[in-house]
Amino acid sequence: MNTKNGIYSTTRTLGGFTIVDLVVATALLAMLIGLLLPALATTKAASHGMFCLNNKKQLIIAFATYASDHQGKFPDNFADPSSSIAGQQWISGSLDWAANPGNTNTSYITNPASSTLAVYFGRQAKVVKCPSDQYVSAVQRAKGWTQRIRSVSASFGVGNGSALNFDPSFYVYTRKFSDLVRPPPSEVWVYADEHPDSVNDAGMFGPVLTQWFDFPASYHEGGATFAFADGRAQLHKWQASAKDLIITTSTYPMPVVKPNDADILWMRAHSPHR
Repeated sequence: MNTKNGIYSTTRTLGGFTIVDLVVATALLAMLIGLLLPALATTKAASHGMFCLNNKKQLIIAFATYASDHQGKFPDNFADPSSSIAGQQWISGSLDWAANPGNTNTSYITNPASSTLAVYFGRQAKVVKCPSDQYVSAVQRAKGWTQRIRSVSASFGVGNGSALNFDPSFYVYTRKFSDLVRPPPSEVWVYADEHPDSVNDAGMFGPVLTQWFDFPASYHEGGATFAFADGRAQLHKWQASAKDLIITTSTYPMPVVKPNDADILWMRAHSPHR
């Protein structure tokens, strides 16, 4: 306690600051942190989105360059990740939530013996990985894994190799640029962020009217990044079922949705069709 003119004072000073000053300063600092954290989170999300858009640009440039070197033919894109076709498709390998070493083996992406596009994107594994995708299962975490190697898949409507067609009345499979008529190249997606519970082989099947077979991710504030056949990259925000597909780190059932789902209609409109 301090005394002045014989009167006791309960105000204690700390190097020129009172306890009240310290409490006020601490409260203000807490308020500033509370205000800044959402802004920092938004900035981080935005930077991840820009990183993914840049990756999609690199992939679609690699895709176009490969086609130019092969008389307009697209890289093959098989639904079968077996070693018998390694080196014949854009990348090889398959992901799951088990302790499969393919989940961490980047040679499926960077080795020209496993990937026809490896030399076209500089053998950089990062071009198929979203920094927001840090999901691993309990089994994988127990092995010390912090992430899997891939977040991106290619459209099974673009490139030779996919015999399975869930909607033959609508989808067609294109093998070269001259096949891209409906829609034109500017509206055909080639590469996309795939949902972590859906991603397995290196391709994505398009949805039918009321069901997803493979389904897109929503890493970027409820959206996913896409690369289109004309060379552009775009962040698309989901409006319906695609933004509600939670991540379970387990095998996901093929979601059935209501008719006229806006996200399914968007994916169908941006895939090759009759």
